[in-house]
Amino acid sequence: MVRVCVALLCLTPVAFGQEKRDTDLRADDAVKASLEKAKANYEAAIAKARRELLEALQAREDAARSKGDKKSVDAVKADREAFESSGTLPKSVPVGGYEASVKQAKQSLTTAYAEAIKGYTKARMDDKAAAVEDEMSRFVAGKDTPAAKIDDARRVWKNNVERFEIIDGKNWLCIRTKEKTTTKFTEVARTAEYVELRRTDGMHIRLHATMLYWGGENDNNVARVWKEALDQGVSRGAWAK
Repeated sequence: MVRVCVALLCLTPVAFGQEKRDTDLRADDAVKASLEKAKANYEAAIAKARRELLEALQAREDAARSKGDKKSVDAVKADREAFESSGTLPKSVPVGGYEASVKQAKQSLTTAYAEAIKGYTKARMDDKAAAVEDEMSRFVAGKDTPAAKIDDARRVWKNNVERFEIIDGKNWLCIRTKEKTTTKFTEVARTAEYVELRRTDGMHIRLHATMLYWGGENDNNVARVWKEALDQGVSRGAWAK
């Protein structure tokens, strides 16, 4: 009986250690899932804010065209081009709503980052807490960094079905994993939020941190409405480390 008790006592730390590891893994999954959801919500909020601002610019251009006001049309077109290429806010339409939406989205994701750091710290996952802390710092600073000064390594973006990668300069290649087919794209914009690519037929792709959006062109060769693919395996993805 004594030997049995000793054996049980010896096994107890092992069982406890395994239970602790299982608990930590569950905490890891929960923290990661919560942060990924917050990132997806952020991407969606930013896309909505951009879409609404572009729609306002289009309405302003349409109104100016109906009056034959070329000067105003040219101003709106210049504003749109600057906004699309570098994130410069337009002067021809009010931007208060856009700025408020972006600020709220940024605050929400920053809060989610802070909660993730707290969650990883509680789970004794200090390396992951530090990694998220670094990511949060870059996120907070990145939104105020001019596009021309962005120093990043965004060269490969992939999901379950395709992979986008730089060949050289502004030239990109999309590789369909299953079909082994390739399509060429040209990089037309790079901001803190996304990298935008254009296919020869006028289709545009925006590669965000966790999402891919696509949009077509109108007669002015400016992408208008950004959409998600119906297949979530296509829309969801990430930059390769």
